[in-house]
Order: sequence, then C-alpha cells, then structure tokens
Amino acid sequence: MSHSLEARILGIIIIIPSLCLGAAAQNSTRHQLPGTPFRVPIPAGWRVEPPTNSSPPRIIHITEPVYSVAVIFASGKSCARRFKDTESSVSHARTAHPDLPSLATKPRPSSVPLDYADVVQTTGNLVSTCLDLGGGGTVVIIIDTKGNSRQLNLVTPILQSIAKSAVPHADIISAPRMAKLPKLEVEIPLREGQWAVTQMPAIGTQQRDTLVRLKRDVPLEISLAEFAPTAASTCSNLFTDNTDQKPQYAHLKRSPAYLGRRWHPAAWEQSILGQTQFFGCLEVTPKLVVIVQISYGAAELSNADAVSVRFLLDNIAEAIEHGPHTSGQIKTTITDEFLEGSR
Repeated sequence: MSHSLEARILGIIIIIPSLCLGAAAQNSTRHQLPGTPFRVPIPAGWRVEPPTNSSPPRIIHITEPVYSVAVIFASGKSCARRFKDTESSVSHARTAHPDLPSLATKPRPSSVPLDYADVVQTTGNLVSTCLDLGGGGTVVIIIDTKGNSRQLNLVTPILQSIAKSAVPHADIISAPRMAKLPKLEVEIPLREGQWAVTQMPAIGTQQRDTLVRLKRDVPLEISLAEFAPTAASTCSNLFTDNTDQKPQYAHLKRSPAYLGRRWHPAAWEQSILGQTQFFGCLEVTPKLVVIVQISYGAAELSNADAVSVRFLLDNIAEAIEHGPHTSGQIKTTITDEFLEGSR
C-alpha cells in the first residue's frame, strides 16, 4: 500500500485526542507514552518514536520485520463504538475513493492478549485492536505490519506491556453493582455485563450522564438529560405524529418493547449508516422531564438488549422520581437543548 493511501486510512481510523503531546520521557525500564498517562516497559529490540503533527506516538520494532505500533488514548467511546464508527467511516469514504482498501473485522488472533477487544479490524497493512478502560477511556492500537503479518506474535510483548500499564487507569463497573449517575445525582442497579459512566453531550450541548456498555460486539450507550417542560414541550406534545418538532429523519414508534412502564409510551427512532438512535421521554413531575437517547450499533435492537434496556430505564425512572431534581431546580427547557441538539 502506498504511503499516501496509508495516511488516508490512518486519518479515518484514528482521532488523536486533544491532549498535550510532548517528547517521550526516557527511563531505564519504562517510557512515558506521549499523549497518554501510561509509563510502559519497552522490551529489547523496540524503541519509542515521538508523535508528529500527523501521527500519534509509535513503538517501532528496530530489526526485521519493522513493525510499527501506534498508540492512541482517547475518552468517551467504547471499543465497540469506535470499531463501528470506523466501519461506517471507511465504508462511506470508499464510495468517494474506491481505491481505498476495504475494512475487515475478524476474531481476535492469539497474538493479541485477552485484555483487548474480542475482534480486530484490518485494512491493507494495518491491524487495529482496542483496550476498554471504561470511564478511564480507550486505548486504540494500530499495528502496521509493512506487508508481513506472519510474525504478528512479535507484537504480543508490546501489547502486554501496554495493557499492564493501562489497566490500573480503568474505571469499569462490573455487574451486579450499583452505578452512580453524577449529573442526575442518583444510583441505579446494574444486573449484568460491564459498563462505564461517562459525561458526553449526546443530547443538546451540555454534558450528560451516559451509560456505556463494554466488552460486547454491538455498542450500546444510554444518555439522559433533565429539562424543565413548557406548555408546548411536554412528552405528549413532542412524541406525537402531529408535531413538526422532532429529531431529523425520525419516525414515531408506539409502545416499543425497550421503554419501561413509567416512560411515555412512544419513542422517536432514526437510523444512520446502519446504526440506530432511540429517543424516549419521562414526565417525572410538572416541573421535570427526562429525555433518554439510546444509541445502538445495529439497525434493530435485539430482543435480549430490549429487555436489558427496559430494566435499566425502569430503574432509572424509579431513582429519578425519588431524586433531588423534582422540585423545579432544572431551568433549561427541552426546546432550548433537545430539539436543537438532535437536528
């Protein structure tokens, strides 16, 4: 693959976080990876190459085969979401640039330690894997095999070193356990799986409590936002076919299986590039409305995931109804944030 094609693919796969990227601090046993909080032991035969304006820090195999391991630390999204977004982005890019290599998602090979995601993505000479740190972020690893993928096991010690250095920074909630939603100031029970709680502006422009499911192939995020209702922006007025104020490209679904019994019995649904968003509404009191946005990495919510989401939404509703924001403390209206932010 040519250098220009490689650069274009890398530009699609990675988003270098807006962190201060300095030169690597040398240590007799560990190296500080620029742009990350990790001090990683570097095995013999490898060296750290500082980042440039166009590429993240890399760990280079000094002798043949000259493998390059790029390390990108970022926050917000799960590994499953990053893989899905990369798949959609590459597919979209190839419609305009057919010369770009295709992207394949494959089971994790034995050369990639179990700490990493269950799958890898490959395109051209690049192999991408990912390490979930929950609320602590994600570590995306891009291996450039230089056309020689038969000795990928040479990279295993580097991946082990990165995982060992990164795992102490993880903030993962393993069920069964209570999870705190700091913006809503409530706790909810999680009964299965591994999750992270982050704050992302998924609804409108403000930071929102977002539950992110980890260690699963299909990404799932549940974001929640509190609003003060107005006469024209109650759940009944917004979640109806008679309104022209709705998320763009959305259609109304009545009594969907994923909405809990306390929630308004209709939801807006929209699909974008094979992924789906669902919007629901909870009227807690005359002074408090909660909007939920469910982001799902497939065209339809599976039956099992619909049951899981319903369980979570029921428990979220029960917690909010006894929470601290039910007496008019929230002043931002749905029209101010939700409708504008979802267009």
